[in-house]
Amino acid sequence: MNNYGIRFRKGDIEIEIQGDKEFVGQKFEELYSKVFSAIVPVEKPTKEEVKKKEVFLEHLKPEDVKEYMKKFRVTNNTHKMMVAAMYLQERLDKKSFTLLDLKSIYKIMRWQISTNPSSFLQKFREKKYIYLLPKKKDGKPLYVLTEKGIKFAESLKKGS
Repeated sequence: MNNYGIRFRKGDIEIEIQGDKEFVGQKFEELYSKVFSAIVPVEKPTKEEVKKKEVFLEHLKPEDVKEYMKKFRVTNNTHKMMVAAMYLQERLDKKSFTLLDLKSIYKIMRWQISTNPSSFLQKFREKKYIYLLPKKKDGKPLYVLTEKGIKFAESLKKGS
């Protein structure tokens, strides 16, 4: 009896099978189709989506964002996110914001965003710092700063 083996690697996925020729061929086809049919290809953003993001980023002037942030004591992600939301409301006159908007501020400031920024937004909702609007923008949840959230962000100003 001959012993056959096959090893197939693609990205982080590796399939290795050993046995007789028929078994190896059959199992390889079975596993390959199961594994790779379960992988959903990542869709690239459309040109329109990319343009929308670029237009928003054009409105953000890095010098203005950095100058605004210097007025606050931001020591952790809670502070950073609240002050970023305050910037969007005060300087850009945005009545509502998305997580993507906050991430844009983080990118300009070169701050490292937490692995789960949505959890911060959930905590802010529980503390009544922000309110989740029933409508969405491009399928993304919209948030609004509450009076309590504005007071919290203002309490982070240097000298207060």
